[in-house]
Amino acid sequence: SYEQQFREIRLNSLAYLNFHSLREIDAMTIAEYELRMEAYNLQLVEKQYDSATQAWMNRNAQAFDKDGNAVFKDFNDFFDRDSAIDKVKSNFESDYQPIARKSRKQNRQDILLKRIREYQKLHPRKGDS
Repeated sequence: SYEQQFREIRLNSLAYLNFHSLREIDAMTIAEYELRMEAYNLQLVEKQYDSATQAWMNRNAQAFDKDGNAVFKDFNDFFDRDSAIDKVKSNFESDYQPIARKSRKQNRQDILLKRIREYQKLHPRKGDS
């Protein structure tokens, strides 16, 4: 009901958005509330990212399989920040285009380009200096 939604907005504003008076909350528009909640959720993603980064560093000395290989090959296997941001933004923005897929494609292109350059350094063509 309307009363329950209104109560939830007030409660979330006091608990998560650092409001201190109902007068401030009641003056806020729904669009502002949704934007503030999106920002709050993005802050949570950053906190998760920070925690995951710390855990990633701690695991470097510990997480190996039976053959002695690292369990996680790279950090995104452990915590995919772009996907977490995509999830938050897609809940708030109906026309949001996910960045995670773009990032993965760009990352593959960057790796391929780097490998080509390394190969060219190791195997220069005749006449190249």
